[in-house]
Amino acid sequence: HLCVEDDKLSITVSARVETRAEDDDALALQPFRTENPSQGNGSLQHCFVPDDSSWIVYVPFETAEYRFGGSLLAQALGVSGAVAPQIVDADYFIDCYEVVRELVEDGVIVAGISVGYGGLITAAEKFRGRNGFTLEAGNLMAATGENDIIRLLFSETPGIIAEIRDSDYDYVDSQFLLQEIAYYPLGHPDRNSRCVKVSRENRNNVADILESLLKNS
Repeated sequence: HLCVEDDKLSITVSARVETRAEDDDALALQPFRTENPSQGNGSLQHCFVPDDSSWIVYVPFETAEYRFGGSLLAQALGVSGAVAPQIVDADYFIDCYEVVRELVEDGVIVAGISVGYGGLITAAEKFRGRNGFTLEAGNLMAATGENDIIRLLFSETPGIIAEIRDSDYDYVDSQFLLQEIAYYPLGHPDRNSRCVKVSRENRNNVADILESLLKNS
């Protein structure tokens, strides 16, 4: 269900995909898929802590354009023949994994979940647990140059969504900058919400920096 109000886009996603025995053959075409993904020491929780001051960030492990061929959405809509995501730069993928692993082991990443089957919006829905947040898709679209919000939300490009404390934001920023890894702030947990809302409103990056400085002060 899609609900557009002013510059806000609210999305509720529900899809049921029937699994057939012959679908098992498709696993050979999905080398990065796993039913039980893990990072670091395995103690990382997969739902964010409802701390309104912490940050929810998105780290895609690939810089190629977003595609949803072969995705959960494509299956639900009966679309076939579309181009699927691919790993163009294996070294970049490894760098992303290593930096995230170190942040997990150091306790900097409070919670995290893999982005894979179902895409970014599905991972966000699982990550919210019993709470919610507003996914700031406007800045993400501007930063990635992707004009199709559906492709952005449902592409199964591998990556993670992670929660970091506001006090660690500058440190995380420096670590990703040092390794030349792109990451995108998606918003903040909202303990008063029970869903994921998607906003297409563009926020100036200066506003995010000032917000972090004010909270730390």
